[in-house]
Amino acid sequence: MASIDKTAYPRFKRTISEPELREAYSPSLEEMDWAREMTDTDENRLSLMVWLKCCQRLGRFPRLAEVPPQVITYAREELGLPEDIGMVGVAERTGRNHKALVRARLGLDGDQANERACCTRPGYAPAMTW
Repeated sequence: MASIDKTAYPRFKRTISEPELREAYSPSLEEMDWAREMTDTDENRLSLMVWLKCCQRLGRFPRLAEVPPQVITYAREELGLPEDIGMVGVAERTGRNHKALVRARLGLDGDQANERACCTRPGYAPAMTW
């Protein structure tokens, strides 16, 4: 059986090892510069980086409650931010804007209507029939 993080609907593991954190959640210098250019506060920079790394890892945006605290802590440390900086103070609208920035950076469409139209094109065979 495939591990849960390698399925069609990947999720976070219950515990993430230090090597896995480094491999999946370490921002590159370019990503850190991008986040610095796109944000004006430490909280927003942390939020943007967490959404970027989570989307890269999972292929989707998880709910904030799904993101393991160790991922947020690791991103904070990688960005060199103080320990009291967190994501709970980031406004919902700002979070939506961050997700739009991540979609643009990763070349994701994010247009659900377009995705539904794709599924109705000739030649598309759904996996399940009702």
